[in-house]
Amino acid sequence: MKKRKAVRIASFALALLVVLGVLAANGAQAAQGYRQQLEYTYQRAMNELTEELQTMETALKKSAYAAGSEMMERLAMELATSSAAAKAAIEALPFSDNRMERVTRFLSQVGDYALALSSKLAAGEELSDEENDNLGTMAQYAGQLRDTFEQAQTTLHQNRVHIGEAEAAISNLVSQTELPSFDDGLDELAETFSAYPELLYDGPFSDHVNQKEAAFIQGKAEVNNAEALDVAARHMGYQRQYITQTGITENTLPTYNFACVDKTVRVAVNGGELVSYEHNMTPQDTLLFVEEALQKAEDYLRGLGMEQMQESYYVVGGNTCTVNYAWVEDGVVCYPDLVKVTVSMETGEILGYNATGYFMNHTERTIPSPKITKEEAAEKVSDRLQVRKTQLAIIPSPGLYERLCYEFTCKAEDGQEVLVYVNAETGVTEQIYLVLKSDGGVLAQ
Repeated sequence: MKKRKAVRIASFALALLVVLGVLAANGAQAAQGYRQQLEYTYQRAMNELTEELQTMETALKKSAYAAGSEMMERLAMELATSSAAAKAAIEALPFSDNRMERVTRFLSQVGDYALALSSKLAAGEELSDEENDNLGTMAQYAGQLRDTFEQAQTTLHQNRVHIGEAEAAISNLVSQTELPSFDDGLDELAETFSAYPELLYDGPFSDHVNQKEAAFIQGKAEVNNAEALDVAARHMGYQRQYITQTGITENTLPTYNFACVDKTVRVAVNGGELVSYEHNMTPQDTLLFVEEALQKAEDYLRGLGMEQMQESYYVVGGNTCTVNYAWVEDGVVCYPDLVKVTVSMETGEILGYNATGYFMNHTERTIPSPKITKEEAAEKVSDRLQVRKTQLAIIPSPGLYERLCYEFTCKAEDGQEVLVYVNAETGVTEQIYLVLKSDGGVLAQ
């Protein structure tokens, strides 16, 4: 009897140990899951932080060339938004408050200071050299901050260290970056403009944007599958029987979609014209000069009958060259009518063509005559810039309306190339872009 009882107790003890073991294993697994989820949160926050700092750095650089209050106000609101997002990202990271206090203080100052300068311009005053220098210093510090966090990301990745385990390392990196000193009255000035007015504009989330239909295909007759297949075969260079229809895209730009081996094509349902082409291959070497690749892209467009296109900028990378073109109408560059062509730098073969922007926006335009002269528009350009070239251009507004502008290609004192767009009807500065040139091509930021 005692033996049976002992066996029963032993069985219960063993079962209890098994249960406890399972619970412990499940708990460890759950804890590991929580740690992994937290790690993903940290990584996402770090990525968001570096992206917002990049946005702030670019906007601050543009602010130095914003001669009008309208442009400065837009940049100020962009800075305020990026600043808030950057601070939210910092709060999601395992930083000690005392280490990040100066950084968050700087982020808070940026948008307020830009808005203060915007209000000064709106009152008819001009920015002082010191104020412009402050913007430049802020841009420099935003760049230093971005570099610091990007270096931290790289270090953590290379050493396979989790962000959650490296608070001290990152904090030390941050502490080594010195905050530039500004005028003592900056904080008081910033407080004056802490309440932002509501900004009313034709924003990108307006209902009409979602309802926009492709302008180029309006009124064009539909083609059937067989007709679209003929178009696909012609551009792919394959016989019809080897090409597969992969589906139909039904949206504001309906297309028949085809594939064969390593090539894909989209053909517009209305009108039956080529919307995009892609050859999925990876060039292994760069044997062509950039000028040769640009000529290949231009020849390809001419073969499609698109001769009224002007090269906007290009990017070289991965042994390819991608060229962006815009439509030209009566000497006016229409930037919404965008076409991209990708060329292999190894063979000169066309690897990609995308005319989605062209199909969405190209239409017969009645381009109005400018209401202000080129000389009047040039007065809106910052004195810190030297105008090198001027042309008329149509650019899209945030809400996808179009604006006729004078495009001024300028050079700053430090050699930075800047594009300034002044509305040819109202004289308002609509946009500023920084032109970045490198061995990889030319980009507008």
